Amino acid sequence: MGIGINSGQAVVGNIGSRLKMKYGCMGNTVNLAGRTESFTVGGQIYVTEYTAALIGDALKYRDVYAVRVKGKKEPFNIYDVKGIGTKLHLRKKERTVWMQEHDCAYETTVFFVTDKVVDGAGMPGVIRRISKDHRYALLHTGGRLPVMQNIVLTICGELFAKVTDFRDDDNIICFTSEPEGLEDWIGSLAEA
Repeated sequence: MGIGINSGQAVVGNIGSRLKMKYGCMGNTVNLAGRTESFTVGGQIYVTEYTAALIGDALKYRDVYAVRVKGKKEPFNIYDVKGIGTKLHLRKKERTVWMQEHDCAYETTVFFVTDKVVDGAGMPGVIRRISKDHRYALLHTGGRLPVMQNIVLTICGELFAKVTDFRDDDNIICFTSEPEGLEDWIGSLAEA
């Protein structure tokens, strides 16, 4: 689960009529929180620049990304939260992703996904390592891919993923789909 947080004014309360009513919230602030959450993958917490301004120096973050979203003309910043340095010293627990005992070298083609459309020009890539929980991989493409870029790999038909970081010469990606045959493919890498 990923979390996106935004701050601002919103309409909150019972919305509807006597026939059908629900308690909810709506408005640009809520929409921007949802758009911020869409950039996350499991375990990430992103806050917008509006929330970061309210928190101030107590906000501990890993990185800041300038992003563009539907419904907003200008890019804005989102912060990858590590913790809040208040009296409570709240810290997000970091976990070791790379627990797999073996490396692999599986060649694939990498396509960018922009506005829910797969770009036509692919680039060669090599999966060099897969995490023990089968959610993350090290993808070598000969260069750094943009963080938060959605991609699709030619594995098990189409395997969707998101670039989450860059380490040494590899892009760290998180799988965001689970096509049929994925576990068999990962098992075949372990056997090889």
